[in-house]
Amino acid sequence: MKREFLTPEEIEDRRERNKKAMMILFPVLAVLFGGGITYLINLM
Repeated sequence: MKREFLTPEEIEDRRERNKKAMMILFPVLAVLFGGGITYLINLM
């Protein structure tokens, strides 16, 4: 399997996209995690 060669612009673009994805994903995961813990506490 041959790896494609990325230009510096493509690498930067990919980095920016990853940063945006993390900024969206992190709060969503935090809310789900908090909700899960609250749910488990309410079960007791």
